[in-house]
Amino acid sequence: LTKSDPGFFCQPRVYKMPIATSSLKRYEAMRKIIQEKCGENHTPQQAIDYVKATYPNVSTQNGYFASLRHFALGTPDEAVYSASAKAIRAEKDSKEKSQTLPEKRAKKMLTWPELQEAYTKAKELCESNKLNFEKFLLIALYTQIDPIRADWSNMEYITDIAQVQPDKNYCCFTDKDNGFFILQDYKSSKRYGRVDIAIPTHLVEILTKHWNGGGFGGNKFVYSGNTNSLCHAVSRAFETVTGKATTVSLIRHARIDAFYKTDPTIGEKEDLARKMLHSPAVGERYRVLGHTAK
Repeated sequence: LTKSDPGFFCQPRVYKMPIATSSLKRYEAMRKIIQEKCGENHTPQQAIDYVKATYPNVSTQNGYFASLRHFALGTPDEAVYSASAKAIRAEKDSKEKSQTLPEKRAKKMLTWPELQEAYTKAKELCESNKLNFEKFLLIALYTQIDPIRADWSNMEYITDIAQVQPDKNYCCFTDKDNGFFILQDYKSSKRYGRVDIAIPTHLVEILTKHWNGGGFGGNKFVYSGNTNSLCHAVSRAFETVTGKATTVSLIRHARIDAFYKTDPTIGEKEDLARKMLHSPAVGERYRVLGHTAK
């Protein structure tokens, strides 16, 4: 069939890589915003203009264009969104390959040692009732293990592996001192599949306290809310303790930057990439050159 043949746009499309459930949820949320701001019968150009005017960050634009293109698959609008996505990806790739941070982002960056200091300070403040426990938990999650993306969102607490269902993330306690995270729904989950991450004993203690929440089973989720809400909460938590509203992305940059300074082997690079739920190539791009946090 060609595009001029009847039924062409009804043909099933074959993709090399399925879209992760978390990505589909994010696309749905983005589409809802576009429809609210531009109307359900908006033109492709109206949506594109809105995204460019509202979101100066190229990564955010890239996400919106990917969402718009996804929901336009098999229609004439697909080509329009694909062209915009291709152009913004080229700009995004250029910025990433430069491995430098824009000045505005650089001001928010903390080094990995500074992030460890932030954890120590947050622990002291929390123990003296000067810091909200939930903020301390978020700081611990992004400093006491290799930082993943915003995949703590709606991660469920469980105590029995039999409770695990497909396409969901879990924090599983095996006993009072041990546990592991089960990651099945993350950005590249369709490529890499399930990843289990052992939880350090001191972090198990923090998570258990949150789970109990003043009474047995007080909290059902590690973080109850969507990924956007989680990202904002993380920035607020670090700003409270350090004065810098660092971001999930910058925290991941800091970890990679510190790691690569140890001259790791290929195997070590692959191991860290697995724990951070991305490819070694993405790890290379996360490395920041010529930057010293102030």
